[in-house]
Amino acid sequence: MHDPLRLLVIAGSPGDAALVGEGLRKAALPAEVVSHRQFAECLDALRREPFDLILLDPGPEPGAAARVSDEAPGIPVVLLVSRDDLDAAVRALWRGADDYLVRERLTPELLVCTVRHALALKRAETVLDRVDRLWCEIGRSLHEGVLVVDPGGTILFASARMAEILGYAVGRMQGASFLSFVDLDDVPRAKALIEQGGRWRAEAGLRLRRSDGAGIDARLAASPVTGVSPGYPGVAVGVADVTGQRLAEEKVRRRNAQLYVISQVVRTATSSAS
Repeated sequence: MHDPLRLLVIAGSPGDAALVGEGLRKAALPAEVVSHRQFAECLDALRREPFDLILLDPGPEPGAAARVSDEAPGIPVVLLVSRDDLDAAVRALWRGADDYLVRERLTPELLVCTVRHALALKRAETVLDRVDRLWCEIGRSLHEGVLVVDPGGTILFASARMAEILGYAVGRMQGASFLSFVDLDDVPRAKALIEQGGRWRAEAGLRLRRSDGAGIDARLAASPVTGVSPGYPGVAVGVADVTGQRLAEEKVRRRNAQLYVISQVVRTATSSAS
């Protein structure tokens, strides 16, 4: 059997807590209701005790939803408002509240549905936040940079490693055109790579430009990002900086050329001496 939900009701009227408690009882949803009338008291309670959900009457307290949400970021906040306060409730949804209930229309079924929806939504947000942080950590640990571009070539995502390779802030790259980071001579090949990458895996060597104007040699692999809708939402591009490898290969090539010339000189000299 699941533990009862712990609900914190923050309302100036003591009737609100009774209304919520009665609605939960009629809906047969096990819950413990803790009520505070003073806003400062509720903030102290949030620091001391664990709660699953907060029902808040914003009342005359400015920015109440935002302050409660900041104090308890992992707990959903549902507003409890009157019919005349709907405009304020809608505005509060952009400032920390997750949902709202209207006193005059409150039924046990609507109360339980709203509570369960708010809890499920907050759990989903928590999971997505963890996935996002995990993806960022993975992106930072990769030696290669990662880009996601839409079919038009606009960068939708740039990993921290990708920004490091090109010397830009991540925010500067997202929303910019991928082609703006490509050497002018390689722009046609970059366009072809994005177009092909929307259909199948494609690879190409391109010259990219850093923020300081320096050029780097890069090996790019593009693949389609598939979705449930027709078409494709974009292309994932892995970018490896091979400038050091190219320099090493060039150094080896020059050394081999020098050795070849020396061997020819030695052979000629030996032949002349004979």
